Amino acid sequence: MAGWAFIVLLVLMIAVPAFGQAFWGVVALLAKMVGVPLWLSAEGYRQFKFW
Repeated sequence: MAGWAFIVLLVLMIAVPAFGQAFWGVVALLAKMVGVPLWLSAEGYRQFKFW
């Protein structure tokens, strides 16, 4: 079941750029709350920006 959810999420992120941006915005916010270095989350966002 989790596999299907991941596939659906992946398709949404590829098909809907705004959804992908919102997803990475949430990831960045969570990273900030947890204390992950900002450059790490920014680098992850930059790598997936081609979506």
